[in-house]
Amino acid sequence: MKVEIDKKISFVISSCDKYSDLWEIFFACFFKYWPDCPYEVYLVSNFKEFDSGKVNSIKIGQDKDYGTNLKTIIDNIPTEWFVLWIDDAIFSEKIDTKLIKKVFAEAQENEVGSCLLIPTYPVVYSKDKKELIGPIPKFVKYRAAIGCSLYNKKTFKKLILEGKNIWEHDVNQEPNSWDDKFYALSTNLTKPLFPHEHGVKKGEWCRPFIQFLKKEGFKNLIPSRKKESIYSFLYSKIYHLRLNLFKKFKKHWYI
Repeated sequence: MKVEIDKKISFVISSCDKYSDLWEIFFACFFKYWPDCPYEVYLVSNFKEFDSGKVNSIKIGQDKDYGTNLKTIIDNIPTEWFVLWIDDAIFSEKIDTKLIKKVFAEAQENEVGSCLLIPTYPVVYSKDKKELIGPIPKFVKYRAAIGCSLYNKKTFKKLILEGKNIWEHDVNQEPNSWDDKFYALSTNLTKPLFPHEHGVKKGEWCRPFIQFLKKEGFKNLIPSRKKESIYSFLYSKIYHLRLNLFKKFKKHWYI
């Protein structure tokens, strides 16, 4: 049975006031590459707002620990299903709304707790060529890591560890004992669901993103942040090479 999802999902961008310099390019590219976005869009901040009638605000006040911030965010999301995106993943190509609706409907029909929406890692190696998403095996690294995913509120609330930092959330093994379903994109997908450029790492511009800023007409933003070191850039390249090898040989990275 087909699931009507257009009015059931919120698209939430996790940010904070110290990253407000990214909002202009983020939303310029968001609506440039996804002009027919059918979902209500929410921006998380501390106190600031982005001046646009297309963007709703979720203000969480003074920064606290990561888990407590997540609790405040979810208490202000009006729908039971939502996408949690990040402010430095900037859309870079046209978004296929029809495909996204299909993926979201498949996730809801399977009653998933979460579904990762980017094809970095983990991914699913499905034998059924028609499947767009599938379950991540238990004890695969980052199976229940938070971010860039479609969530059901019930599962997301269980993932929140109040008083804990982001790393403690990423390495939390408790979800492996739950019955909640953690899904990811299948390698059957021949293109990214949300093509994007990664903008910032530890407060500094990612080196490849500098050219993207120029291409999109935001050269003026370049002086506002330092550029990541060569070491940081090469480390990322090697790390992603490792992930690509896992995917090439259809292997999972178990903890």
